[in-house]
Amino acid sequence: MNKVALFLAILLVIVGAIYGISQSFKGSFKLGDIFSEIPGFSRKISTSTKPVSPVKVTTQEAQRKAQEAKATTTVSKQTQEPKLPTPPQGFSQNDLSSVYGKVQITTVTKPSYASPRRGKFTLKAIGVKNESIDITGWRVKGNSGGEIYIPQASADYTLSGWMSNGDIIFGTGSYVTVYSTRSTVGRNMRLNKCFGYLNELYTFNPRLPNNCPSYDRKQIGTFSGACQTFIRSLSACEVPTANEKNQFGGGADVACRALLDTFNYGGCYKAYRGNSDFFSGEWRVWIDAELPFDTEHDRLVLYDKSGKVVDVYTY
Repeated sequence: MNKVALFLAILLVIVGAIYGISQSFKGSFKLGDIFSEIPGFSRKISTSTKPVSPVKVTTQEAQRKAQEAKATTTVSKQTQEPKLPTPPQGFSQNDLSSVYGKVQITTVTKPSYASPRRGKFTLKAIGVKNESIDITGWRVKGNSGGEIYIPQASADYTLSGWMSNGDIIFGTGSYVTVYSTRSTVGRNMRLNKCFGYLNELYTFNPRLPNNCPSYDRKQIGTFSGACQTFIRSLSACEVPTANEKNQFGGGADVACRALLDTFNYGGCYKAYRGNSDFFSGEWRVWIDAELPFDTEHDRLVLYDKSGKVVDVYTY
């Protein structure tokens, strides 16, 4: 073996050893750096692996997160933004009230040729939550152009005469029935749980609901048997006559007579006015005028004070 061949063989052994060491200590040094010190060898030989650019990875990750954020924002906007209601025929979005659909015409009893002043209609709060809607000044208009305005009413009716009228304010569960007839008490009003007693004093058509509070049986436990029997015979909201009460005027029945004296609107109002459930959601309005709607078929449009459409009812 000549000297050149021997030299190459030794060199290959050395290179192999160095390459093995370099694989065990990656990053410590480069094989090309060793060859660069050997005359005649080029730095083209390299065992290093080109790293993935961290900037490129970060950019791709940022783009992906941005796309996800954009998609989330789009979904969120679609969820938060309510779908606009479809306007009734003949109207546009600009014609709709801000409370469109929250108050609706729910029933209509149309006037007839035989009884033109017997008509009525009802407006009811639909889906009203944690808000108050003033409906006084609203109007219901038919195809012929005739219209009815919603007037004021007494929200807290008493027999003393000091109560005043105010706007009709709708909340959850509120509704108003507008009658073409005349009020027997000369007022429009919001009902309460004592109103049934007024049926004994006035003729209402229809009659007021008889849902007056019941007496407490424990309260009458010490009364005479005759008094207890009489109290139990009374129907809801029934007012005892003077002669009936005079049967229990003395002796052990003094307390009985005192209780019987509260079985009327004034006594009920005084006893229960402070209760949270005293007032009803029902209002009654009497306009003492014929409803200007068609006796056969009509389309009624409910407008708010600004002339915007709240509801449309067809019969």
